[in-house]
Amino acid sequence: MTMTTTKKILIFEGIDQSGKSTLRKEFLKMFPGQVTIDRLFISNLVYDDFYKRDMTDRLFLLKVINRLADISVIVYVYCDYLTYLKRCAKDKHKMLSKVDYDLQTRLFKSFIKNMKVQSITINSSKDKPKDLAIKLIKELKKYE
Repeated sequence: MTMTTTKKILIFEGIDQSGKSTLRKEFLKMFPGQVTIDRLFISNLVYDDFYKRDMTDRLFLLKVINRLADISVIVYVYCDYLTYLKRCAKDKHKMLSKVDYDLQTRLFKSFIKNMKVQSITINSSKDKPKDLAIKLIKELKKYE
C-alpha cells in the first residue's frame, strides 16, 4: 500500500484515556513527517464547559477553530465506558463517573458537529492501534 501524508494538520481530540495519543503515535510511525496535534482548542471549550471555568476566550477560540477549517482535520477519538474504565485502571488515571463521562463525550461531539472543520470519528474500543491508524488513513483519503 503506497502511503503519502496529507497536507492537512491532524488535530486529535477526545476525552482523557480515549486513545488519542496512542492512535497519534501509531499514525506517526507510518507518516513520521505528518503535522499532528494532540488536542487543541476543542478540548479547551469542552473542559471550560465541564469544569465551569472562565469562558472569556470562547468566542476567540471558536473563530480560530473555524479559521483552521481549510488546513486541518479533527480526528475525534472515543471509546466505550468499560474500555475507558479499564484504561484508567491500567494507567492509574482518575476515573469519571458514567454521568460525567457521558457529558464530556456529548460536549466533544456537539462542538465538533457545529464546527466548520472537517472531522473523522474513530472508535478505539476494540481495534488495535495499528488497525485504527489504517482506518484513519482510509478516511483521510476522502479529504485529499
